[in-house]
Amino acid sequence: MKKILYTGIGMGLAIALSACGGNPNTQDNSSEPQATEQPAGITETPATGAVEETDNEPGNTEEIIGNFLNMLGKTDAETVDIMKGEQNIAEDGTLIGRIYGVELFDEKVTAGTLYDVEQRVTIVTMQLENPDAGIYEEALTKLLEQPEEQAAAESETGSTWVAWNKDNKEIRLYQSYGIVSLEFQLLSDVPEYSLQ
Repeated sequence: MKKILYTGIGMGLAIALSACGGNPNTQDNSSEPQATEQPAGITETPATGAVEETDNEPGNTEEIIGNFLNMLGKTDAETVDIMKGEQNIAEDGTLIGRIYGVELFDEKVTAGTLYDVEQRVTIVTMQLENPDAGIYEEALTKLLEQPEEQAAAESETGSTWVAWNKDNKEIRLYQSYGIVSLEFQLLSDVPEYSLQ
């Protein structure tokens, strides 16, 4: 359970940090700010590099969750028809996934997808703003009914999770160290050890 928890949170943070673009160890010695061309749908603010706006319709939480669930198992080309997002490319040119700026639970959220070797979406992950997972659990329960699974007990680190299953896809809400993250994954891709 710990392994998947840390993997999920770590992945969510890595995707969010990579959304800022660039290498934090690279120094820019120029005196003027440099304009960078951004793909349609994403606008970065010069001060923070955080996703500020998107071309995606704000929609509602249920619609956005449905869009992310719909992406699972689809290729990069197929996800573009669902929602616009910025490609997340590794230094070696590998397409890791896409980054999306969306409005979810009345918050601006940066979500990221992770692709497998066939460039199909295997997971969607995001960090949420409020450190109390209870408010999101309540909202998700209204949308999806009672969760099917939850952590048997709080881990040694105080980590917990709850999960809903919808159309052979899992929605899992994690809380650890005041960090709340949400993940979407095909049930067939969820490791068995993470269900214990």
